[in-house]
Amino acid sequence: MSSLSRLLFSRPTALTMVLVIAVLFTLVITGPRPAPLVSPPVQHLSEPAAVQVVAALARSPEAADQIVAAGQAHRSDGMWFVTVNSAHFRFRETTRLVVPEDEPAAALLLGPSPSP
Repeated sequence: MSSLSRLLFSRPTALTMVLVIAVLFTLVITGPRPAPLVSPPVQHLSEPAAVQVVAALARSPEAADQIVAAGQAHRSDGMWFVTVNSAHFRFRETTRLVVPEDEPAAALLLGPSPSP
């Protein structure tokens, strides 16, 4: 054995410990890094698709047809606003929970209220 290998491996010395720590440190620092987290791209709805989201919640086929025929939609900051005549709806594109904003909107979705 050479004198260097005898010095390094015959007994643990301060030099051996420093070299082992240096090698481990280098492996940790220069090792592979995980890929950065990338959020998947959000697929935005089209205006007709936004109207269809609202129409799908109507209890009657006639109301759904009316929503599809007269519905107008526009998007602002991830929120869709759908207008059908005097009825107004809104929903967030990510959750698609439709909120009727006024009485005509609730009546259009739910149908006529039962008579007493």
